[in-house]
Amino acid sequence: MSALNFDNVQVVAWTEPDSSVETAADGSKFSVELPGHFYVGVVVGGVRVPIYEKSAAGLLADMAAVAGQTPPAPVAAPDQTPPAA
Repeated sequence: MSALNFDNVQVVAWTEPDSSVETAADGSKFSVELPGHFYVGVVVGGVRVPIYEKSAAGLLADMAAVAGQTPPAPVAAPDQTPPAA
């Protein structure tokens, strides 16, 4: 079998929502929409191939945490002046 090379591989990210069937106090069933999963992958030959998966709820929590923080101040480079002899 010869080697296959793919040019112009596209990096993509997507979410796939999830749902859960819950039971109410009266015994009736209802569906609850859940955040699902977040994927990062590539498109190879028209096929989406996931490389990384993370809980979408975890990603949303991470994004909210970052949005509520201020970025750290840049660290000054240490003084590179050689000591006096």
